[in-house]
Amino acid sequence: MAPLLAASGSIIRKSARSLSFSLACAAAFMVVLAVASRCHLPQTSEAPQPLADFGWETLLFGVLATVARLFGATLLALVMAFLIAVTAVKTQFAQGILRSFVNVLRETPVLGFLPFLKFLGTEISVVGLTAAALVWNMSHALMKALENVPTDLEEAARGLGLTSWQRLWRLEAPFAIPALVAALAASMPTAWMALIAAEMLSIAGSAPVTPGVGAYAAVAALHNNVVALVGLAVIMALIVAVYDLALMRPWQSWSMRYRLDSGSDVSDPWMLSIWRRSQSVKWLGEKIRRGLAWIGGMPFGARRPRLLRKSFFFVPYSVGSAISVGICMAALLAFVGHQELRLIDLAVVTELGLLTAYRVLLVVLFSCLIWLPIGVWLGLRSETAQRFQPLMRLLALYPVNIVFPLAGCAAWHDSRLFASLWPEILIFLGAQWAVLAHILKGMRAFPDDLLQAARNMNVSGMLWWRRVLLPGLAPHILTGFMASSTVAWNIAILAEMVTWYGDAFFAPGLGQYIAQKMWSGDLPHIALGIAALCLYMVMMKRLLWQPLYGQIERRFNSPALRSRD
Repeated sequence: MAPLLAASGSIIRKSARSLSFSLACAAAFMVVLAVASRCHLPQTSEAPQPLADFGWETLLFGVLATVARLFGATLLALVMAFLIAVTAVKTQFAQGILRSFVNVLRETPVLGFLPFLKFLGTEISVVGLTAAALVWNMSHALMKALENVPTDLEEAARGLGLTSWQRLWRLEAPFAIPALVAALAASMPTAWMALIAAEMLSIAGSAPVTPGVGAYAAVAALHNNVVALVGLAVIMALIVAVYDLALMRPWQSWSMRYRLDSGSDVSDPWMLSIWRRSQSVKWLGEKIRRGLAWIGGMPFGARRPRLLRKSFFFVPYSVGSAISVGICMAALLAFVGHQELRLIDLAVVTELGLLTAYRVLLVVLFSCLIWLPIGVWLGLRSETAQRFQPLMRLLALYPVNIVFPLAGCAAWHDSRLFASLWPEILIFLGAQWAVLAHILKGMRAFPDDLLQAARNMNVSGMLWWRRVLLPGLAPHILTGFMASSTVAWNIAILAEMVTWYGDAFFAPGLGQYIAQKMWSGDLPHIALGIAALCLYMVMMKRLLWQPLYGQIERRFNSPALRSRD
């Protein structure tokens, strides 16, 4: 009993210290928002082009512009993730700080950065917002991979006399490629959503002026053109499918060559075979390979063994609590001391945040109720799941916010319908796929011998669900809950306020508060809303999801949870 109590106390102290440090980082982020909110948005006098002026040539240019923005944001996110992860892993003091900030920014709605990025220009703000949707998950995955390089590979690198710089480029970076590409693929749905939203959203009353599929969809909604909006939604599906087929799947298959297990036995997709036969791609790949080999061969750094580092910067609980309280008070004073904010605004965002939190939890639970039996059915029939996999992948990647104006069209005919029904439907459309993806992942990892033993003992019905399936799927279901809630918080900004034909329709919630302030260009209230949304997301993770993880781990001794950060 004593060891059990000691272990429980250690878990509680560790959770409390992690919570205090996360709150400190979240509060520091709020201070930055409060300071940035004292600036003023740049005004634009550009007017939207009428939809009739968008011919096929203009539409094709917009499609190419959207694809180019996503590709550029992907490259930018790769560079930023590499710099952040290497700095965190190689610098002992910055490790815990950067990790905590990355964890907080992973739980921050990326759309909240858009008004502040507008200071850098319209095009930079769109690309920067899309990169922000990718970089934090990629940084997190890259940090974990760089810290978990096998010891035998480290010893081989020391035996070859590699310097720290050569070890980074020849050992650690290639070892981290599979995790980095997997994080990129997992973040791609959020990136598509952020890109389309950045092209569609109106900041401070400015109409969309950059060419792109999202901008054309916003103009179609402005001109009450349902046919054009539906056509753009279909074109968007084709763009997502082609981009995934031509780039993401080849990247994922190519990254498997760097795995240490037997995952490289999977056959290459036909598009990767085409790329490999292309002479221009071969020439470009050889140039990149030689350039990286030259960079990685530079004899920089020491040849001594890398010192073992703690995975988290240690802060005593009392010190962490004092820092958290101090920074939270600084954040509160930064907002309260703002000349355009009042104490009543804090009460408003608190109340609206509770409404959105209720809406998010309702959508997550409903998604589980719908997709748990379907996911289990598909998981037990691997051939059927394989046939449906391309469709499910496309639906998960598709940015559903491009069709959100159709809810505004419905509300334009009956405004009472929107406030009572549509916000939950719109959030569900975007958040449901994370739950299904993790249920299917859990079914693939479920032991076949356990299912066979249950069949041999004629275990069926509710007993099969309670005693066999749910204990094994519980970690993956909770992981799906967490991923789905993060997506739902992001989509709430788009779902709780929609526009059609120049009219805006609202549903009460924190997302509606932020979207309405974006519409009017009110930076102080935007910063307050984003800070509240970030705090709600951090508290939901630390006070709801992580305790559930710990409970499941202690009850079922799940290795899937022990492997999570």
